[in-house]
Amino acid sequence: MSIDKFFEDEKCHFDGLAEYLDNLEQAQRIYESTNLSAKQQQLLWDAAEGSERLTMDYFVPESVDPLKPVIHWGKNSLPAFTKFQKVMCRTSTPGEFSGYNVYALKSLIGDGYFVARGTSSDEADDHGVVIDYTRVPEEKATAWPEIHCNERRLGRFFYSGNYDYMRRVSCHVSIGRAKKAKAAHSKWMPNWFVLCRED
Repeated sequence: MSIDKFFEDEKCHFDGLAEYLDNLEQAQRIYESTNLSAKQQQLLWDAAEGSERLTMDYFVPESVDPLKPVIHWGKNSLPAFTKFQKVMCRTSTPGEFSGYNVYALKSLIGDGYFVARGTSSDEADDHGVVIDYTRVPEEKATAWPEIHCNERRLGRFFYSGNYDYMRRVSCHVSIGRAKKAKAAHSKWMPNWFVLCRED
């Protein structure tokens, strides 16, 4: 059995998916979740509407020391260069985490620094957590690259002004979708991605 079993008939069969993922060994869970196709990611996002609300501790567990990185392995729905990592850490600011992206083209586009924070009922999606690229963190883990705003290099086209809203899938796997923070028509972007936290 594989995760593809939950995506038959062009539907995401959400019931049982969390249990399946939770029962996998970490390496297999990362492998299967980060090999979902663009269509499967879209279906998963829709199926996760109304799922259990995320907390900040989901992305950086409370047991992890401040400024110690936690890796989330990811895959997006873009046509190429789809594999990446989102790395986060707890900071001295309650309820907010620092984070950045690791991927093949970061030397051209930038590190994609962000602040992960909680959501509220007046936002476009309120499943608990949003990755906010309109802000850059003030603190980072020692080994991380220097913090820069997302207007540098080609980052203005990929990160600047974006929100990534997150929904829970399982104890380690979440699904996200990008939205422009200040788009005149306020439409969602056709960009999805899946994350799997490494413990």
